[in-house]
Amino acid sequence: MLEPGDPKADISTAGSKPTRADKFAILPQDLLKATVKLASLLKGLDEEWAIGGDAGELVQGVNVPADHLEILTTKKGCEAISARLISYQTLAPKETEKALGREAVFEGQPCPAYLKSEYAEFVLDSARVEVYGDLRIKVGERDWSDPLVFEATEVNVIGTPLPLVPLELKNKMYVFLGPNWADRVQKISEAVLRSRREQRSGKT
Repeated sequence: MLEPGDPKADISTAGSKPTRADKFAILPQDLLKATVKLASLLKGLDEEWAIGGDAGELVQGVNVPADHLEILTTKKGCEAISARLISYQTLAPKETEKALGREAVFEGQPCPAYLKSEYAEFVLDSARVEVYGDLRIKVGERDWSDPLVFEATEVNVIGTPLPLVPLELKNKMYVFLGPNWADRVQKISEAVLRSRREQRSGKT
């Protein structure tokens, strides 16, 4: 389980309306095309999966750039997705560890942070797609977290349900990683507040 640091940084997206499909139009064209294709190719997949990463945040109103797609799923899900997308595969599923692009902070000290998962890569319509199965996080010399578990929020893309990693989980991840990630916590908070104002004003 993740253990968020400062509870004041936590937010809740409970009660928020689902992201509208037209918000996908803010994605770069290559990612938008790949997202629509994924919704079709993975339709009816037995294993749970969801779009995460920067693209998943962007379509939920977070002001971040996105240059590829990330899918969070289980280990079995990674294998099942690879079977569905075999003709687009550039890296077969295997257990992989990655260092995050910036450090975490633990007990006031900066330290590296890592991801571990069953990992595969694909290219759809020139867009890179990364798939993470049973994703775990490690900060410094601490133990690996349990695999991330969440309930996806859904949108419809051309009549096909498309799941997204909820902002509440992403917020908890950034809080867990410490003050070096405070900018991402702030961006999510701003997106949630905008969404709530739109709901109150009847724009969504």
